[in-house]
Amino acid sequence: MTTKVLSTLANNWSVGGTCKSIRRSVSGHVVYMKDTLIFVKSGMQKNVALWITKSELNSGVTCTQDMLYAMRVLVVLGLKVELSMVLEIDNKGTVNSSK
Repeated sequence: MTTKVLSTLANNWSVGGTCKSIRRSVSGHVVYMKDTLIFVKSGMQKNVALWITKSELNSGVTCTQDMLYAMRVLVVLGLKVELSMVLEIDNKGTVNSSK
């Protein structure tokens, strides 16, 4: 039996936002094992993104790192993980630049 790891991310790009001195985007993502939520993360990005696409790419990289961490934990626990993990991103520019 193999286990599938899925993830969805959301991003709020901020060029000014509510605090003009910070100007960092807020992003968050969730990681699922099949239909079960196993990881949630939300917070300000560590760097300033000048475009929404860059901000989404930053979020995608962080989310992918967490998906790989979850995969490694599942493997250590003796579970087989399907290696076609899915990351859902809703920004078309980000999807096109990742191809």
